[in-house]
Amino acid sequence: MKTDFSIHFHLINSKTNSKGLAPIYLRLTVNNKRTEYSISRKIYPKFWSNKSQKIMGTNRDATEINNHIDNLKHKLNKIHQRLIDGDYW
Repeated sequence: MKTDFSIHFHLINSKTNSKGLAPIYLRLTVNNKRTEYSISRKIYPKFWSNKSQKIMGTNRDATEINNHIDNLKHKLNKIHQRLIDGDYW
């Protein structure tokens, strides 16, 4: 059975803290049901790329957070594939 599945990372600018850091959220959509989770990372909005859904730059913090985002995508895609292979839908 085919499922609609998407992963999207974005900032919630309305939750920017007093230091100017905005939290990064993961939006997971499965069969038109959407839920959002904080990935427990915050950044300055000027460094966020909406197009690539990652942090611009190559410093240590940017690399660590971008690797965390890549790992989350990989794990979620792996779980999705296992569910499809097991025909749990």
